[in-house]
Amino acid sequence: MPREKTSVSREDYLKAIWEMVQEEQEPISARLAEELGVTPPAVTAALKRLTRDGLLRVERSGRIALTRKGSSVADRLAMRHQLAEKLLTEVIGLDWTRAHDEAERLEHGISPAAAGAIWRRQLLSPRCSVARRAGQAAQAGRHGTF
Repeated sequence: MPREKTSVSREDYLKAIWEMVQEEQEPISARLAEELGVTPPAVTAALKRLTRDGLLRVERSGRIALTRKGSSVADRLAMRHQLAEKLLTEVIGLDWTRAHDEAERLEHGISPAAAGAIWRRQLLSPRCSVARRAGQAAQAGRHGTF
């Protein structure tokens, strides 16, 4: 199954919201602007597009919540980031600081086939919750997991 076309910017927004939720921070537009280094009007425009595309909703309180579809995209992106970090540190030998920065760029370009190949090589700890869900889906025969 081919990966849905998406932009780096769109993925960055989804991942930033996902990370805020994982860190138990309230996802709001001001925090997103700060995290992504963009202006508040840019965040407002992006949130409108992401809402239109069914990836998130903005509550009256201003809290941003990923939809099931948005959460799925963010989960796959987080997995690709972790796979890229593992590849860069355990195979290539980069230190974690450099690997993280490189993985920020690589996560957007790793195809589902490449992610699956890295997964099968067991470069990522199965203790990771994102990895565990992806592995369970792969074992259940669902394609396009990554």
